[in-house]
Amino acid sequence: MSLIAPLLSLPGRVRKLRGYNAPKLPAAGSISPVVTKADNQSWEVFQQSSPNSQISRLVQAHETHFAFLEGQNNAVELIEPACDITGRGALYGVWMIYSGHIGTTSEWIRMGASVIVDGVELINQAWEWDSRVFPSGAASGLITTDTNRTAVKIPFLGTLEHSPIVVDTVEIDFRKEYVPLLKPLRFDQSLEINLIHRESELLSDLSLDEVTARLCAAVYEDA
Repeated sequence: MSLIAPLLSLPGRVRKLRGYNAPKLPAAGSISPVVTKADNQSWEVFQQSSPNSQISRLVQAHETHFAFLEGQNNAVELIEPACDITGRGALYGVWMIYSGHIGTTSEWIRMGASVIVDGVELINQAWEWDSRVFPSGAASGLITTDTNRTAVKIPFLGTLEHSPIVVDTVEIDFRKEYVPLLKPLRFDQSLEINLIHRESELLSDLSLDEVTARLCAAVYEDA
């Protein structure tokens, strides 16, 4: 069990840690993830029997705030806020989950994100995730065909940790689970986190709920 799990379940405990040396605010643009490397992402094939079975629709472990967007079948930029907080708090993590097709040119989406801490944008706004682009590197062997619906986890603040899948005491594979920061980033004035739809194209309006993204955040206000 991760040490951060009980910590995040006790907001009062977090507030008592106000005095320790939390990391300083990173430079603007410094936390853009390296999405060209598959080992910086988690890949999981899933069978979609209904829209509600998509991983991007489910509440995530550690998540306190989130934003959700479906494919729009257009090139309009849409911004969905995960949180817009005025005041003090602690930011433990930000990560994105995509559910849909990988590598196809018929149903795809381009997504971006924004994390603004005390007026400082942390994510390079040139960064985007495009479901048509299959990244280089090993993708854990879980992707078998381009038509598989797939869940992809991308960390912004925090890390991915290998979690083995064990059946009858035999480790058969692994997935990468998101782990928040042990020491949070503090904000004294404001925190704004947004999920950004840049462009998407789908076969029909019936496919809107098949290509989705969720931006998750672990935040404690007034911490």
